[in-house]
Amino acid sequence: EDGMVKNKVVVHFKDDTLVKGMTSDLAPTQERFHVTVQGGDIKAVLIKDLKGLFFVKDFDGNKDYRASYLDDGTIRGHKVKVNFSDGEEVIGFARIYTPDWPGFFMVPADKDSNNERIFVVTSACRQVGFMI
Repeated sequence: EDGMVKNKVVVHFKDDTLVKGMTSDLAPTQERFHVTVQGGDIKAVLIKDLKGLFFVKDFDGNKDYRASYLDDGTIRGHKVKVNFSDGEEVIGFARIYTPDWPGFFMVPADKDSNNERIFVVTSACRQVGFMI
């Protein structure tokens, strides 16, 4: 476990609660993963309870930041627009999207975003659409 890469994440639940911590065992086909929160407690998280898992550069972020989308061709994958059930919209790139999986990874098109990548939970989406 000590040799595993730990990622900074913000866990966004469907009920709008947030948990910030580190994870190293998320797999898109699994039902659960674990987050080590500040203070060292480990929480088991069920994917079905989530809106998404946001892999972040830092935990503070910038509430006033407004996303911009520049497609400069450097990110591989299908360009997708995700409309979450809560109204949030994210544009980015997904290498694999399989609707019957619990979720999928995407990289935001906005390179200046605090999010490095997002694990989008399929059941929390109103729509996932491919863009040209």
